[in-house]
Amino acid sequence: MATMPLGTRQLTPERAHEALENLIRERDIPGAGFAACRDGEIVANVAAGVVNLNTGLPATDETVWQPGSIGKTYTAVLVMQLVDEGLLDLDRPVVTYLPNLRFADVPATKTVTPRQLLCHTGGIDGDRIDETGALFGRGDDAVARYIDSLVDLPQIVEPGRLWSYCNAGYVVLGRLIEVLRGKSYEDVLKEKLFGPAGLANTFCFAEEVIQRNVSAGHMLGPDRKMTLAPIWMPGRALGPAGTAVLATMADLLSFAEIFLRRGVARTGERILSEASVAEMEKPHAECPERELLGGHWGLGLLIKLGPPAVYGHDGNTFGETAALRFVPEANLAFALITNREQANKSFGELSNAVVDEWAGIVTSRQRSPVEGLQARNPDRLVGTYANVAARITVHAHDERLTMAVKMERETEQVLDNRPRELRPLDDSTFVVHLDEVDDDLQVAFIEPDASGRPSYIHFGARLYRRMA
Repeated sequence: MATMPLGTRQLTPERAHEALENLIRERDIPGAGFAACRDGEIVANVAAGVVNLNTGLPATDETVWQPGSIGKTYTAVLVMQLVDEGLLDLDRPVVTYLPNLRFADVPATKTVTPRQLLCHTGGIDGDRIDETGALFGRGDDAVARYIDSLVDLPQIVEPGRLWSYCNAGYVVLGRLIEVLRGKSYEDVLKEKLFGPAGLANTFCFAEEVIQRNVSAGHMLGPDRKMTLAPIWMPGRALGPAGTAVLATMADLLSFAEIFLRRGVARTGERILSEASVAEMEKPHAECPERELLGGHWGLGLLIKLGPPAVYGHDGNTFGETAALRFVPEANLAFALITNREQANKSFGELSNAVVDEWAGIVTSRQRSPVEGLQARNPDRLVGTYANVAARITVHAHDERLTMAVKMERETEQVLDNRPRELRPLDDSTFVVHLDEVDDDLQVAFIEPDASGRPSYIHFGARLYRRMA
């Protein structure tokens, strides 16, 4: 395929390794891996630091990492294979295939479609997490048991209306895959994707990687020093939401190349039809936090519209942070995984430093708050907003707005509950600085009622409904 010209500076393994070393030193990251390919050739596959602070084992180009929610794109591929085979219609209600599916909202249960779940417009309040496997076990029935538990999971909004990142929706898709294939989710991954695509260094279970150079996650302890995360891998029920994929950096690029080759793996095996690749890459939903995840969402892919268009997915697990991007117009892909929690900003810093000049693209750019800009009638934004994972309280102090976030799960206490200033980008979009992760995130107030009071906050890729 014809590709756009390269940028102004060559990407070499030496340059990539130097940038990665600088990144882990400046960001207090124990270890990281970075890899890039173009026109089917690996340009760089480098590692820096250690995979485990307790053992000091060095990270290498053969380290097995946890890509986290990048695994949702693998799930999306399995779903689109069902479409290619005529076994699934993306626009028929999910209950057509899973008649026992029940959410708290009966109309939503009857109408939500696979397409909506794939592009996170299903409206499910979807952060039900089984951190250890204690809730749903680690057997082949874990996904089915998870689905049975959704009977009390509420809607944050009706299906098809607004975008809100949803882990539960992808577990539902995983169960749909299991039922239509008659096998466990992991078995389908291996038979329909890992094997045909030649992903020999991609795995599903801890016992498959224990004898390999495998990364452990890290997080800040109470003393503000890096320590091992208390959980290495979440319960098996979350596999379709991303936790079932463990991979080397090279295998992660091989997966991305399926899209660059329009559905054909490096092995020559066709994994997806060209039509399904195009459907996955088509914008299906708009994301209010445009700088966070590219502004649009396809089927299992974030999208930053071009030219050139950039596609991919991010991943956060207990102590690891990952990002994968591919650019079909340039026939290239690149990825970064670190073994520090919530290190998402690091991807933008590294890609800006070494990828953009090489590829001739801008992979990450954030808008800056407007000095002196004040929100019109800030009292209209004041209130309490919540979903099943967290509660946000917004206060006005003269013309200044603050927000406080209270997380519901102890294992996700990345943020404390102190007030943080909201700095305006425009009249309804703000930036909040999270010094725990040294990053700025957007906060969007959306869906105003007749009086101008927003019905929702969009923050951290999720909707929070106004409660008061």
